[in-house]
Amino acid sequence: MNTIIIDGTSDLERAAHDFIARMGDHTVFAFHAPMGTGKTTFIKAVCEEL
Repeated sequence: MNTIIIDGTSDLERAAHDFIARMGDHTVFAFHAPMGTGKTTFIKAVCEEL
């Protein structure tokens, strides 16, 4: 399992870049975490990097 640690909102750009670098040919992803943990914020950062 690949884990990307995000220490705060200032770390989102780096984390999104790391995620994109690891995507490979995969096109479908599932994010699972409790409400309010930043899933949507992270996905927005990934979209902005793409």
